[in-house]
Amino acid sequence: MNKKSPSVSVIIPIFNCGSFLEQCLNSVSRQTFSDFEALLIYTPSEDKTLEIARRFCEKDKRFSILPGEGMAGGCRNVGIRHAKGEYLSFIDGDDSIRPQFLEKLIQAARKTSADIAVCGYCYFYENKQKLKMPLMKTHTRLLTQEQALKELLRDHTMRFYLWNKLWKRSLFLDNEIEIPDMYYEDAVACTRLFSAARLVISLRYCGYEYRRAFSRFREATMTGQRINDYVNTVPLMRLTLEERGLYAAVKPSFQPHVLHVLLSAPLLTAQASEDLQKGMWENTLTAMKKVVSCCMMSKKTLQSYDIQKTKVE
Repeated sequence: MNKKSPSVSVIIPIFNCGSFLEQCLNSVSRQTFSDFEALLIYTPSEDKTLEIARRFCEKDKRFSILPGEGMAGGCRNVGIRHAKGEYLSFIDGDDSIRPQFLEKLIQAARKTSADIAVCGYCYFYENKQKLKMPLMKTHTRLLTQEQALKELLRDHTMRFYLWNKLWKRSLFLDNEIEIPDMYYEDAVACTRLFSAARLVISLRYCGYEYRRAFSRFREATMTGQRINDYVNTVPLMRLTLEERGLYAAVKPSFQPHVLHVLLSAPLLTAQASEDLQKGMWENTLTAMKKVVSCCMMSKKTLQSYDIQKTKVE
């Protein structure tokens, strides 16, 4: 007799998160909605991440470990390939979810036949040991593809996060969508997924606790690759919108992201170490010009454009 497939596959990349992993896994294990599998995608770590994961899998058979590939995006793709659930949830190994997270999202998705269910979230600032709600508020609304995509691209209420959402697995499979293995992959992946979704349900419910190292915007380890990947979100996202025939309708909503990338590039460079900053500033200016040109060029030119040709090093 074949074992019944779970309703939800929870995909958790784990890498050097031993200090917080048990809290994360406990928050998943204690969900009021119990029909799930949890796939822990492991990348070799320098702490006790694997030991903690193995111990947890022994006591809760819904949890299993798979070897990871690449960065967070690649590890999530491993989880997608092995997932059996009708829906997917992505959780970071140092974050936590509230007890009704899965229950509220899957009930809303099933009730409305939405491809994506979205909830609110809060930040836990590690440097201040303080939990704080973000300034934006979520409201319970059923959105069409264009409505949801416009809100996502404005990155104000919907936000470019994979983790505060429940996704229909068929959204990935039917549209052959993979998560790019890069920094800031959420922005590109969410654009691809929202561009393929028919309906999105947004809930007035805070269900996800996102751990941040600092209470102000700051990356712990800024590198040229991070800056390059952030710049490259612009052509990758625009190309998705063009190929879906949605760019003209949502272009005004896309422009705030373009402006944010444009203004953030020098700020990100300033966060790099002094050794890394040498030689980066001139290239950063060139990268900013690249952002503008990727918005101005034709769709045909963009399709043949090598997004790696201008790099911050």
